[in-house]
Amino acid sequence: MLVRLSPVLSAVTLSCTLAASAALWASSAQAQSPAKQCADEWKSAKAGGTVPAGQKRADFIKDCRDKLAAQPGAAAPATPAAAAPANPLRPAPTAPAASTAAPAPGAADAAAKPKKLMSPGMIAFHEREKKCGEEWRANTDQIKAQTPGITWPKYLSACNKRLKAAGQ
Repeated sequence: MLVRLSPVLSAVTLSCTLAASAALWASSAQAQSPAKQCADEWKSAKAGGTVPAGQKRADFIKDCRDKLAAQPGAAAPATPAAAAPANPLRPAPTAPAASTAAPAPGAADAAAKPKKLMSPGMIAFHEREKKCGEEWRANTDQIKAQTPGITWPKYLSACNKRLKAAGQ
C-alpha cells in the first residue's frame, strides 16, 4: 500500500532537518582548533606590536600550542552544544583519561587489539622474503651487473619464485 505524506508533514520534516543541520554547522563553526586559536593570537600580537623581537611565527605558534596543550580543557568547546559531532552518523571521539603513570610502550598496543594470525602461506612468504632480502643486500652490485635494470621488487618476485620452486 502506497503511503503519501501530506504537504504539511513534508514541510515540517524538511524544516526540522534544516534546523538540525544548521545547529550542527553552527556549533562546529564556534569550536576553533588550536592552530586557528594560535594563528589568531599571532595576528593580534603582531598587530599590537607585542611579539618579542626576533621571534618567528612558527616559534610563536609552537609555544602557543604547547601552552594550550598544558591547559586542561582549553581546547575543548565551551558549551555542550559545541561538543556535538560533525557527522551525526559517526560517534564523537572520546578523549583518553589522563593517567599519572605512563604505561609501557608495548602494553597499550597489545591491549588495544589482538593481532590477526597469519596464514601458513603468508608465514612462508615472509621467510622467503627475508632470505631474498639478505641475498639482495649482500650481492646487490653483482645482481645488478648480471641483470641490468633490475630493482628490488623485480628481484623479490624472481627470488620468491625460485625459492618456492625449491620447496622453501
